[in-house]
Amino acid sequence: MPSGNTHTIIAIIGAGVAAGTVLMIFNPPIEQAGAVAAGIIIGDLFLSPDLDGEFSNAKRRWYLLKHIWFAYEKFPHRSPFTHWPVISDIIRIAYLAAVVLIPISIVGGLRDGVQGAILDSFWAMTSAQSLVMENSLISLPLFTGLCLATLLHGTADAIVSEGKKMIDIGEPKGKKNAQTRNVQTLQRNNKRKVSKGNRLPKRASAYGH
Repeated sequence: MPSGNTHTIIAIIGAGVAAGTVLMIFNPPIEQAGAVAAGIIIGDLFLSPDLDGEFSNAKRRWYLLKHIWFAYEKFPHRSPFTHWPVISDIIRIAYLAAVVLIPISIVGGLRDGVQGAILDSFWAMTSAQSLVMENSLISLPLFTGLCLATLLHGTADAIVSEGKKMIDIGEPKGKKNAQTRNVQTLQRNNKRKVSKGNRLPKRASAYGH
């Protein structure tokens, strides 16, 4: 699969191309074209499909908050729930919204019990909905950009995966076996070096050093 940095380069190029294409074809306000580009960048840097993996550049960018994605990791890696455009984007947004709602509900519950938790959660959801609807000229292009980021990500993964399969098919069996033997030999040598390194302190202690 492409590295995280490769995905980011693709996203930056894609953001520029998408914004330019939107401006040329639809001639919208510059803010809407910018929202599409911003959605692609955000979709790669912070809401990447690779958040379903334990280690990813996107997850590291959340710093201490990266742990909020622990439940999202339970999805099978590269499944439709994490890598298909639109579907996975809705799931990530809903997941993030739920993560925000949980502390709001807890605070409301501690203050006014169950009723407070329900009222505070309802207030948060309706406020977010109103914000999105009132700014639909920006929120819709932004969501479109998120979906395009997922599409670019999945396309890059598919191209690299198919390319590797073609290389494996075209590669002679003897060469593959030789490469496998070389890798196994290197692994054995590394293990021996580590083993020798671990024995050195014991040898030194025998001489009283």
